[in-house]
Amino acid sequence: MANVPNAVEPLQPRESLVPVILIVAAVTFNAALAFANAHVAPMSSKFVILCEIAIVATAHLYILSHFTPRMVPWYAFIICVGLFALLRMAAIGEINVKHFRDMLLVPTFIMLGLATSERRAIQTMLIVIAIVSAGIILEAVSVDAYAALLKIKDYYIATRGLVSADFTYGGDLYTSATRYQDRYLPFFGLHRLSSVFLEPVSLGNFAIVLVAFTVAFWNKLSRAAKLFAFAASVLVLFACDGRLAIVTTIAILLAAAFSKLTPRNAAIFILPLVVVSALLIVDVAGLHSGRDDFPGRLAYTVELMRQMGPIDYLGLSDQLIESAVDSGIVTMIITQSIVLFVVFWIMIVVELEETDSSQRNYKYAICLYLALGMMASYSYASIKTAAVVWFLYGALAASAFRKLDGLKSMRRNPTIRGKAPIASP
Repeated sequence: MANVPNAVEPLQPRESLVPVILIVAAVTFNAALAFANAHVAPMSSKFVILCEIAIVATAHLYILSHFTPRMVPWYAFIICVGLFALLRMAAIGEINVKHFRDMLLVPTFIMLGLATSERRAIQTMLIVIAIVSAGIILEAVSVDAYAALLKIKDYYIATRGLVSADFTYGGDLYTSATRYQDRYLPFFGLHRLSSVFLEPVSLGNFAIVLVAFTVAFWNKLSRAAKLFAFAASVLVLFACDGRLAIVTTIAILLAAAFSKLTPRNAAIFILPLVVVSALLIVDVAGLHSGRDDFPGRLAYTVELMRQMGPIDYLGLSDQLIESAVDSGIVTMIITQSIVLFVVFWIMIVVELEETDSSQRNYKYAICLYLALGMMASYSYASIKTAAVVWFLYGALAASAFRKLDGLKSMRRNPTIRGKAPIASP
C-alpha cells in the first residue's frame, strides 16, 4: 500500500479532556499516593488497586461512549483473556486476577487512543513529558526535598509488602536507586533518578517510550515540540541510567533509519529473532545466570525457557511463576499461554496500519521495546508506562483508520478524487 503523506489530523471541536486526565493520572497516581502516605494518612495496597480500577473503569466508560467497530477485536481479545484467566484459576486452584489485569491494560489504553485524535495524543504526551522532567529536575537539584516530599521507602513498605532490609540506598528512595556497579551514563555524580515514577526501572521504560514517541511523531511536531521532546529524551536517558533503555534506544534509531526498506508488518519477526538470538548468544558466549546485569538476566531467561514443559506453555502451571519474576517472556507465557501470547503479538502488529512513517516507526519501536524488555524484566506491565505506550499506539491506529476510510471514500466517489482525505469528525 502506498504511504499517505504525514499529517496531523485537526483537533476536533470541543474534544474531551478525559483521555488526557486519565493518562496523566495513570502516570502520576503512585506519586500522589506516596505524598498522601507521607503527609496525609497511611496508604495500603488497596488504595493502589482502587486507583487502577477507577482509571480503567473510567477509560471504558469513555471508550463505550465513543465506540467504533474498530474496537471490536480488542473487546474480543479481553473476553478471550478473561475466559482463559478463569480456566487458569480453576486449573491452579487459586484466585489471582493480577495476570488478567496485566493484559487488560493493553486493549484498554489502545481503545482509549482509538477514541482520541492524534493531536490530542501529542498534547497529552507533551504534558506527561513536562511532569516527568519537572520531577527529574527536583530530584537532581535537591534529593532531600524530593525524598521528604514522597518518602518512597515508606510508601513501598506500606503498599507493596517490602521491608527496610530490601532498600540498599541510604536515603528514603527506592531499592534500585543505586546498583553495585557504577553508573553507565554519568549524571553529575547522582544516583539513578526516578521522578514521578518513584523507581528508576519505570523511568527507564518511559525513556524508551519517549524515544519511540519522538522518532515516530517527529514530522508531526512543531519546532518547539521537537526541541522539547529531544532534550527530554536525553535528560530522561541520563537520569534513569537504564541498561535496557540505552540498548533499546539504539535499536529504535537503527530501525527507524531502515524501516522504509522493510515490507509491511515485518515487525512481526522482531520477537522471534530476539528469542533465537538470545538462545544463540547465551550458548556461544557461554553466559550464565547469577549476575544482576543484562547478560546475567538474559542467561536466566534462556535457562527458564529450557525448563518449561508443555503444561507451562499451556499456562496451566504455577511451578515457575516465582522464578520468572525477572523474565517477561516466561511470565507472559506461563500466565497467558503460548496461544494467547502469539495472538497478542500478531494483533499488536497487524492492528496498527502503516499509512505513514509514524505508524511504521512506532510499531517497530514498541515491538523492540517489548521483545528486548521481555528478555530481562516484566516491568513493561506497569500501568505507569503501559498507559502511555498503548494510548499512543491507539491514537496512531485511529489516525491510520481515518486515512484509509478517507481513501476508500475517494475511490467510491469520483467527484472528490485528487483531494486529500479529511479526518472524520
